[in-house]
Amino acid sequence: MEDTKKTDMRKKKILKAGQIFLITIIILTFTSKSIRNLTLPKVSTMDAKSGSLIVEIATDGIVNAVKRIEHYIDFSATVKEVKASLGDMVVSGDTILVLDKEPLELDLVKKEIALKRLKLQYDKAMAGNVEDVLYTYEQKIKEAETELSKIEEEVKIKDQLYNEGAIAKKELDNAIRQLDLAKLKYENANNDLEKQLEKSDKEKENREREIELMKLDISSAEIEIEELKKMIKNCTVIATSYGTIKEINFKEGMVANNSKPLYILDSPDKGFEAIVTVNNEESQYLETGDSVQVFLKSGNSGALNGEIKSIKDAENTGKKLVTVGLEDDNLKGGEIVEFYMKKPIGSYKYLVPRQALRTDEKGKFVFTLEERQGPLGKEYYVVRNGVTEGDSDNNNVGIFSGLMGGERIIVRSSKPISEGSLVTIE
Repeated sequence: MEDTKKTDMRKKKILKAGQIFLITIIILTFTSKSIRNLTLPKVSTMDAKSGSLIVEIATDGIVNAVKRIEHYIDFSATVKEVKASLGDMVVSGDTILVLDKEPLELDLVKKEIALKRLKLQYDKAMAGNVEDVLYTYEQKIKEAETELSKIEEEVKIKDQLYNEGAIAKKELDNAIRQLDLAKLKYENANNDLEKQLEKSDKEKENREREIELMKLDISSAEIEIEELKKMIKNCTVIATSYGTIKEINFKEGMVANNSKPLYILDSPDKGFEAIVTVNNEESQYLETGDSVQVFLKSGNSGALNGEIKSIKDAENTGKKLVTVGLEDDNLKGGEIVEFYMKKPIGSYKYLVPRQALRTDEKGKFVFTLEERQGPLGKEYYVVRNGVTEGDSDNNNVGIFSGLMGGERIIVRSSKPISEGSLVTIE
């Protein structure tokens, strides 16, 4: 009986020891698994899904009038008075600035006097006549010719009288000498006329050139006078259109010139436009003619409808300047706005988050999660899936190939991972 009790006691001790051992093994197993899990990278996953990509673009910009007037002058003058201020609404004809015109008016008087002097010189040059000098030489020839004819008649008569014995030979010889002198006088008169004609031709050419130069000087002086009159008129600087004054670049006492506009005015005549900057990646989804929304940063007004008018390179930035046409009678120009556009860009069988797409020397890929049965239960391993990417929006990337469906895509990891890494799931 006593042996039986001892045997039962022994069995109970063995059973209890076995239970304790089993519990210890179980505790060690779960403790080991927990410790290991604490050291493994934690990953978050999502299933690849089909859907549409929608790109959203939001950026700030500024409103400008389509018709912007920059008023320049082509002369220098001191600003006498400033009649307008920034932000003023003006109409065509309103005075913006008054420039000092007195120096210009004094210069005008001097140039008008100089012009009168030029015209008097021109009249004097026109009054001189070369033909009067030639007439004198021509008269001398006629006189010599008349005298020669008269003496020739006398010689004929005396020759006849000599032949008849009515006069002596001496008288005939005197008449012949007078005829020779008359011929010489006639020849000299002809020579003098020819020389004078040659001289007159040169004088006439010189005179004609001088007169042409005088005409040019007079024309130049008249143009200068007209320009001065225009400058004097432009000393009263007026608005050339209805609109808002955006800049006045010269203050009272400053010398205004053509280095910058006297004033800049935004006119609502042709509406307004918003100018915004987007990066190159965003710009590939924009096209002229696209409808967009524009929100004023100040005030409680709703969205303004706009249409993209142009997309151009922004200088030295690697970005794009987008011009959006706006129609709103309450705009003045200068308002800060937010440009917003939401646009579908295609449907895909598989979409993955942008941060899930990776790149290595082999190309684009995503990490997926593979479940396996291990000695301590379910285990999760990283698998590399090479993919071919398509378009992307702000959140997702379209995948053309490389996925079969049902994969669990690894989006984030608490530690660096690679193909074959053992991980846990958050």
